[in-house]
Amino acid sequence: MDELISKGIYDIIIDGYKYFWNSSTFKLWIDHPNSVNEIGSVYVIQGLEADYIGLIIGKELHYNKDLGKFYVDKDAYYDKLGKTKVIDNDELTWYILNQYKIMCTRAIKKSLVTT
Repeated sequence: MDELISKGIYDIIIDGYKYFWNSSTFKLWIDHPNSVNEIGSVYVIQGLEADYIGLIIGKELHYNKDLGKFYVDKDAYYDKLGKTKVIDNDELTWYILNQYKIMCTRAIKKSLVTT
């Protein structure tokens, strides 16, 4: 990872803040001291808990106020497993909402959510 940092290669950049996906090979990624500087996916957080969870809602999820429902922009969704596993748009919307629900329920004290 030091090589990636020295080259300025990051997985996610938000408002100038730079992060990696859960890159640690540590058995329980979330317990690693550097995990606070990384972003974990729904796949590494399942079954684990933390005092606080920061959740970033991706650009794939939208809400239609007139219809009162969420919908997904497939072109802005990059999870290869989810994209190949789920083809129907309504089912994909449910799948993504469920992933966000899982992430929010991993916090013991508080979940902080942003877009």
